[in-house]
Amino acid sequence: MRHYNIEDDDELWLVIDRDRWHDRMLSSVARLCAQNSHLNFCMSNPCFELWLLLHLEDIRTYDGETIAELTANRKNSAGVTWLKKRMRDLLGSYNESNYDAVSLLPNIDRAITIARDLDTNPSDRWPQTTGTRVYRLIESIR
Repeated sequence: MRHYNIEDDDELWLVIDRDRWHDRMLSSVARLCAQNSHLNFCMSNPCFELWLLLHLEDIRTYDGETIAELTANRKNSAGVTWLKKRMRDLLGSYNESNYDAVSLLPNIDRAITIARDLDTNPSDRWPQTTGTRVYRLIESIR
């Protein structure tokens, strides 16, 4: 890591979406991160928009059907995933590469609490069910 000027107290975080990775690939990444104390990895299942949604809604109150729709995160006839549509519904507009992240900051503690509660098996290398480990990155930054 010296080649990259990484100091002993530095951390590198890999933030990925579940919807783009297969178990074998995730396992390889998790193994690599576990072998190096500078590398950390957090995954959102099914995708990063879940982390953003937790700033706006408590999905623990969703009924089973709604959780199933969120988890499947299928595209609608317009080609928009369930989570992106939900973010648009809540924010009025949403573009994954251009959204107002600052507006979500007042609710970050709420998002951390919900994400931690959803993380029912924190010793697993990544969330096996609907959830996100982005809260771990935020806690590390803090």
